[in-house]
Amino acid sequence: MIAKISKIRVFIAIILIGVLSFSLFNSISGVVSAETGDVDISWTNVPPTIFSATDISEMPSGICPNYYSVKKIDGYSDDKKVCMTSSEGLRFGVFYEGNGTSYPAAVGFKFDTKMYRVNGVCGQYDNCLYLPGTDTLVTKQYLINGWVRSLVVYKNFSHRLIPVITTNVVSTLQYNFDASNPDYIFKGVSDVAWAVGGIGASENGEWLAVEIRERGIGLLNINTLEMKRISPLSFYYNYGMDPTSELAASNDGKHVAVMGLNAGLNVLDVVDGCGNSATDEEVSRMGYMTNSCKLASINRESFITSFYYAVQPRFNSSGGELSFYAYPYVGKSRQVVLRASGYTRQRIDYLAMGDSFTSGEGETDDNYYVNGTNDVFEKCHLSTRSYPYLIANMSGISPEYMRSVACSAATTSDVIGKDEGYFGQSNRLSTGKMNLPMSDIILAQNQAKNNFLPGRIHQNSFAMEYKPAIITVGIGGNDAGFMEVLRTCIGLDTCDAADTDEGREKMAIEIKNTFSKLVETYKSIHIASPNTKIYAIGYPKIIDENKDCSWYNLGFLLNHAEKQFMNEGIVYLNEVISSAARAAGIEYVNIQDAYGDNVLCGSSSPSAVNAIQLGDDDALINSLNNIDWMKILGQEGFHPNSFGHIFTANTIFRETEGISNGRGCSSGEVICPDLTIVAPELSSYWLPDGYHDYPTQQVTDFVSDRLDSVDGRQKQLILEAGSLAPNSFVEVVMKSNPISLGYFEASSDGLLDVSVDLPVELEEGYHTVHLYGTSHSGELIDLYQVIEYVKPIVVPEIPQPVEDNTGGVVDVSDNTNTGTGANTDVDVVDVETKPADSSSDISDIPDIENEIPRLIINKDMSQIIRKEPKSIDAIINDIVNKQPQDIAVVIDGQEVKGVSTIASPKTLELSENSSLQNSENLFDYTKVGLIGFVAVLIITLLIKRIIKFQG
Repeated sequence: MIAKISKIRVFIAIILIGVLSFSLFNSISGVVSAETGDVDISWTNVPPTIFSATDISEMPSGICPNYYSVKKIDGYSDDKKVCMTSSEGLRFGVFYEGNGTSYPAAVGFKFDTKMYRVNGVCGQYDNCLYLPGTDTLVTKQYLINGWVRSLVVYKNFSHRLIPVITTNVVSTLQYNFDASNPDYIFKGVSDVAWAVGGIGASENGEWLAVEIRERGIGLLNINTLEMKRISPLSFYYNYGMDPTSELAASNDGKHVAVMGLNAGLNVLDVVDGCGNSATDEEVSRMGYMTNSCKLASINRESFITSFYYAVQPRFNSSGGELSFYAYPYVGKSRQVVLRASGYTRQRIDYLAMGDSFTSGEGETDDNYYVNGTNDVFEKCHLSTRSYPYLIANMSGISPEYMRSVACSAATTSDVIGKDEGYFGQSNRLSTGKMNLPMSDIILAQNQAKNNFLPGRIHQNSFAMEYKPAIITVGIGGNDAGFMEVLRTCIGLDTCDAADTDEGREKMAIEIKNTFSKLVETYKSIHIASPNTKIYAIGYPKIIDENKDCSWYNLGFLLNHAEKQFMNEGIVYLNEVISSAARAAGIEYVNIQDAYGDNVLCGSSSPSAVNAIQLGDDDALINSLNNIDWMKILGQEGFHPNSFGHIFTANTIFRETEGISNGRGCSSGEVICPDLTIVAPELSSYWLPDGYHDYPTQQVTDFVSDRLDSVDGRQKQLILEAGSLAPNSFVEVVMKSNPISLGYFEASSDGLLDVSVDLPVELEEGYHTVHLYGTSHSGELIDLYQVIEYVKPIVVPEIPQPVEDNTGGVVDVSDNTNTGTGANTDVDVVDVETKPADSSSDISDIPDIENEIPRLIINKDMSQIIRKEPKSIDAIINDIVNKQPQDIAVVIDGQEVKGVSTIASPKTLELSENSSLQNSENLFDYTKVGLIGFVAVLIITLLIKRIIKFQG
């Protein structure tokens, strides 16, 4: 009897252990799920909550679901107001032609400066919906009769465009659309098309929600082209109250919103296998459906009185937020953001976006870099002493509610865009860098979104997800190629951009062409977070052109023409940013003179700007071996240091009266766009005698090291499809001493992927690679990229003296590099020595040559070994690192203890794999849970065996 009771107790214990381990495993899995962004969201189980409901004075029409932009369209004398939908490679829009009801489409490829009319498609304002994430054109066409339209889908839209040149007085390029053989028509087995009403897509372009006229709501998977009927919800036509429905789908296809004039306000949860395949039998049913997806009608009175209709629905990336505009019968319209049950996000009051001037690239103490932003492949260089952290503190914003996702070298294409197919800034997550498989890329990007790690996803994705109250964005300098060109000016010769009329004109036009990119960026940020106050931050002057620089401030490497070029470039870039901000309707903050005389070559000290900074890259340190080592400019060079960021924060605070306040629009709205604003014209400095027909210059990242590169000379040139005219030839030239690298032919779809070898005699330093050719639409282009070339330094092993049996020293130097063995596998490459001056005291001269780090490279180049240097800080500290250690800020007579009160230095984790550590932690929870679960099972089985043995 006792044995039986013991067995029962043990059995109960086994059950409890099993339940406990199962619960533990589920809890850990839940943590992993939360870290990867998966949350249990429902719009129908519990009513959604109101996140915000803001009054607006003017209701946007449903005609344009995105934003308007003024564009030059080839063949039209006047600029056109275009409803835009853009991707990185293709710009698509619909514009009013001015002759009644005609709304033709227009496109522009990657390097086109104009847009071009598309014939044979659209024609009506809501006939076309372009999905840039999948290059798909969704159309509504009159297939049944002349008053109802049907759904027709074309994949690979950009490949269906056929260029046609017409000649009247001047030649005009247009595109004809090949509408033959559509990929999908929503029709029955008898080839009779179904009539549709409103349509709407997910942000990633993978799902299309469709109103099936008088039949219900459908959901089309764009990848598989499978249509499901998910609800019998329908509206009546031809009774005097015809609906104009607008729809939206979430990125995972699990949520659909339906609203519009006479269309109510409804949300569906497409989960648990609900919905039926859209067969003839299924679609023929009216008002009835089995397996319908759960639908909820949103209570309008909770956010607006006397509700009339709602337009422009849009889910955020996770589907947990729904934004739209609500219009009442009487009173003010409102911009509304709802949150679904189960959806929670961290509160963010202030989010900073931008490039290196925002991230804090000029930080002189690496301990202030945020962990994960100073790793081998992840060098956003985000410093906690940069101005966003300072201005947040000055504006009374708690550090808990402030984040910066600025990243060094960012362009507008790193700020806005679709995260699908984006492998991080400079493709840091993909082949040749972090080499992550697709599944790990998704995990790394989800982790970045949850932990505010910049550089892995578009910066605007953080705005869409967290809906901050305030955003500052400092961007544009890298789009204009200004910082790239600046590197080429550091040298004994005057750079072309500063020295020639052609160089200056090309540079200025490149800056001018950033206007439309900036307008699109600012408007896209507003669309992502419609109630956010957005500030556009300009750039500061960093040098005094009228004063001589001391030698350690690169006085002999920058002449007056180059210093003037730098300042004129900053002035014009700020004019473009200011104009773009006014066009988009956001506030511009002028920080142009923030540093006063504390600039390079300025009369006040300490300087707010780094002169030459060696940076963290081995190549920069190794370049000190060369006699022209000062031509090598580290990433941190010519950027504001911690002192400069204090100046910037003070200026922003003064200009905005605190970013929490700001002047804003006179109407009280967060934006007030003005489509009459255009890019500012060039001054006589840039354009002394009028415009010339030069090729359009544009900085582009198209040169990379080949995977099999052995000495840095082997390069790969890659431009994606649509970049160049099909089957056209391009010439690749290196400057400043022009060297042609050859002519190459683009593919039939405008792609270029070729290998080149840099010249053997190429000198070390920065060089500009130019690609001269034609854009996809035939415009002359000059694409360029500044690259750094550093020859590998190969140093032989130094033989150590060997004592013989008598205590003497054996000379083994003759055996070096002779015979067989390790020494025969080492060569000395390009090592130049100079005879010592017999009149000097050698003991008084620091042995700089021995202090410089070296690369030891085997002959087969299969392994590069880093030889650790002695410290060079003591030798060059006075030259490159004269920065303040602790500076107080005085604002209106009140002393604020600057950076030390905001962020204390933390121990920097130096690991080549540290950029992946957080991603790997995602798997650690699962591993622990699985190991624990298996361990409990083994113990359970052992206990059972013991009981059986005892019984």
